[in-house]
Amino acid sequence: VEKKENDRVTVELKPNQKNLKNFTLKLNSKNNEITEITFTDDVDTKTTLSFTNTRLNAKLSSKDFEFTKIKTDEEMTE
Repeated sequence: VEKKENDRVTVELKPNQKNLKNFTLKLNSKNNEITEITFTDDVDTKTTLSFTNTRLNAKLSSKDFEFTKIKTDEEMTE
């Protein structure tokens, strides 16, 4: 399902995965950038990711993704 309103396009998708009930993308139709992603899982947890000031192909340092464990962190193994 696709809806258009001003400069915003909303696309509602029906996922094939059993653990997702719905998935919605919101795009800026002027620059074709995703502005929001929303999905609901099988236990009705709704998650929304909003994007602003998006910079495509920005140079990132590997230090931006370093994780430092603290005392209260627990390590989970499968």
